[in-house]
Amino acid sequence: MRLSDLLEATVVTEDGDELGRVHDVRVRQLQRSSPDGYRLRIIGLVTGRRGLRERLGIDTGRTERPIADRDLIDWERVVEVDGQRGRVTVRGSGV
Repeated sequence: MRLSDLLEATVVTEDGDELGRVHDVRVRQLQRSSPDGYRLRIIGLVTGRRGLRERLGIDTGRTERPIADRDLIDWERVVEVDGQRGRVTVRGSGV
């Protein structure tokens, strides 16, 4: 999977409710590295207006709540990534 398969993809629940678009991806650096550099693991998808501002590098410190509380969808919820259709399907109904 490539990052380009995720960015700007529409996020929907299994029931068809639209949750927004993926504006950024949260990753965790793994201790092991590959010959090409450090390996990364996706831990979440950032959606919503605040996620877009963050992706563009605009100050996001105007709201008190951290991005994880509102606009981060845990990667464990992802059921399917359809790069052809630009769609990510997730379990559950809320972010």
